[in-house]
Amino acid sequence: MEESFAYLAANAGEVASLRFAHDLAVKLEWLAHSGTAGVSRTLISPGLRMLVFKSYCIYFRIADDECRIVRFLSARRDISVQSFSGEED
Repeated sequence: MEESFAYLAANAGEVASLRFAHDLAVKLEWLAHSGTAGVSRTLISPGLRMLVFKSYCIYFRIADDECRIVRFLSARRDISVQSFSGEED
C-alpha cells in the first residue's frame, strides 16, 4: 500500500495521495465490519476473498473476528505469480 501512496504522491500530488489513503481507510473499515464482503477466491487459496477498490484488488481472509489483508495489488497485476500464503504485502 505504501508503494501506491508514494506513486500517487509523485505522479498526482500529495493531495491526491492523501485522498486515496483516506478513501482506502474508509473502505477497509467497512470491510472489517461487513464480515463476508468480496468475492470468494478459494480456487487461488483456501479462504481467500477479494474486493475491488478503485483500480486495485484487496485480497483478504476472514478468521474468527479478524479480517486480515493478504495482498493489495493493482488490478493490472498478474495474480498467477503472486503469493497468497497469508502474509501481508
